[in-house]
Amino acid sequence: MRRICLCFSVIIFCLSTTPLRADLYGTADVKFESMAQKLLLDTVMYYEPSGVPVHAGLNVLTISNLNLTGSPPLPSESPLREGSHLAFCIDLYDMKPPVSTSYDVVSLDVAPDSISEPGGAGMGMDKAAYIAELLNTHSYSTKIEAAAMQIAIWEIIDEDYGDPGLDGIPGPSGWNVSSGQGNFYLDTTQTMEAAVATLANNWLSALPGTTPATSFSAYTALSNDPGYKGDQQDFVLVPVPAAILLGLIGLGATGLKLRQYA
Repeated sequence: MRRICLCFSVIIFCLSTTPLRADLYGTADVKFESMAQKLLLDTVMYYEPSGVPVHAGLNVLTISNLNLTGSPPLPSESPLREGSHLAFCIDLYDMKPPVSTSYDVVSLDVAPDSISEPGGAGMGMDKAAYIAELLNTHSYSTKIEAAAMQIAIWEIIDEDYGDPGLDGIPGPSGWNVSSGQGNFYLDTTQTMEAAVATLANNWLSALPGTTPATSFSAYTALSNDPGYKGDQQDFVLVPVPAAILLGLIGLGATGLKLRQYA
């Protein structure tokens, strides 16, 4: 079976660097450490389709060598700093960096969407606004919620080629993690997948029919995209108070209640 990184913890990786862009906030080294809140979903379907197991949830990252010298400056709402961070994956098919790897620090809307925008054109403002709306509106304080949030983000990215409404998949009305337009969906004949899918679909269906006005400036992205696939995972950072972050990392996935602070 073809090995695809569906936000797995993997040891095989490709070290890559990205060219400088005019829209950089700066650069940083990023290392994936562990997952703080996660569920193992036994069967996720993709492309062929084939069933693969997937860890879906919150990732713990270590950020070092932060160099904010780009243009424009990093928004004041951004939680970015050196040290530990929580984040959700953006790309369904890319690997997480098990060693410190050079990343671009960018606004969420220009983080590459490697499926719908090969070559790193970015997910666009519409998708970024919908992802920010999800993160602003819902808690991910349990494993089910964290997994549902990750699945919902993948649905927005990978089930909609281009901006919502411009490609025959009309934004929220076309997003359903229980069925696929050929790209990605959960096998809901299994109990855990069904529970995650129900919550993710409830959140997605509650999104406004037109692009929300939510600002996504608080949601900084870490991007590594030298080309179509084969690159490292992109991440959207989650703003969390430092004390809660340290407690969650120290306790792992033992049930500590994490809530969204934006």
